[in-house]
This record gives sequence, structure tokens and C-alpha cells, in this order.
Amino acid sequence: MGLIADGKLRVSGVDFRGDTLMPGDEVKEFFGLTQAEFDEMKQMGRTRLLVRQDREAAMAVVRSSSEDRIEFELPADPTFAETQASEYIEDLSHRFGPQVAGVLGQSVKDAYGDLNHARIVKYTLSINESDMEMLRRTDLPKKIRDNMEGTRNYQMEQQSLDASGNIAPGITGSSGTLNLNDTSAEAHRPRYHFLWERRDKLPLVGK
Repeated sequence: MGLIADGKLRVSGVDFRGDTLMPGDEVKEFFGLTQAEFDEMKQMGRTRLLVRQDREAAMAVVRSSSEDRIEFELPADPTFAETQASEYIEDLSHRFGPQVAGVLGQSVKDAYGDLNHARIVKYTLSINESDMEMLRRTDLPKKIRDNMEGTRNYQMEQQSLDASGNIAPGITGSSGTLNLNDTSAEAHRPRYHFLWERRDKLPLVGK
């Protein structure tokens, strides 16, 4: 594992995800972890995720907002990113060994990478027109109705700001679906959905 541990070679899925700060699906098998160990590693990620979310929510300002869309700005926070990544890697080393931490360390740092730059993020949440048509039916089974009522399309676009506050070239983003009625620990939530949930408490630009 020499090259992998040095961060010079990656194995797909043997990493930490930037949106959740949790290990990829292949980590368990690659390291021969028990289910309990893998669950513990995922819980470490959830704990770190809440810390990052609270930090970003404390710094985010809203540029514009509507019923189904929000645009907000986040400042760069490289010191926090470096500290959190270092602590996370140290925790992994202490609990799972230095070899595991060595293999996963670079992906942990990468997972905090967007905090190194100020960002403008546009996040949209909407319901499918076809789902709205279906929900008007009175004969729809409750299980299907509950699932469709919670299903939303999301789209996220992120742009970095340079030192002068100008928008840098390039856009990163993602899109897909999520179910708002799924409140399980494993429920999918996009990278910045937590700010959508807290949007009414975020300050406006210039205020």
C-alpha cells in the first residue's frame, strides 16, 4: 500500500466523500473492517459533518432567496479546514491505525478543500410536475403518496471568489433527487442542503 498511503495512488471508493465526510462504500472491504468498525467510522464522519455545518452556517450570508431557490456566500476558512482535517486524520490513526489513516488522509483533506476558497453557492429545490399531477389523485396508496410528497429535485452550483471578491472562472455542481421524508441517518442530503434548512436564520448580504 506504499503509493496509496503516500497519497500518490487512489482506489475508487476507498476515500472520504466531501459532501458527507464519511467513508466510501469500498472502505469496509478494502481494510477488512467489521460492520461495527465501519459504522463507527461513518459515525465519526457524521460528527465532523455537524461541526462543519455549524461553522459554515455561522458564516453564510444570503444574497437572494425565493420559495424554491437560495443563493448564498461563504468566506474562505482555510485554518478551520486544516485543523479539522488534521484532527480527523489523527482520530482515524488512533482508532484504526496509521496505515488506514495514511491511505485515507488525502481524501479527508480533499473533503475540506472547498473551505480554502470563498464561495457563492446557488441551490434549488423543486418538485416534479408529474409528481404534482399524481398527488392530486385520491386513490394513491399512502406509502407511495408519502414517498412522492417528500421527493424533491435539487441542483447545486458553486463558484469560487478570488482575493478581490470577483467570481473566478469555472463552476462545480451536482443535481439529483432527495426525499425530505427520509430522516434516517443514511438519508441522502446534498452538500449545502443544511443551509437551505436554516435559510430563515441566515443574515442577508449587507445587513
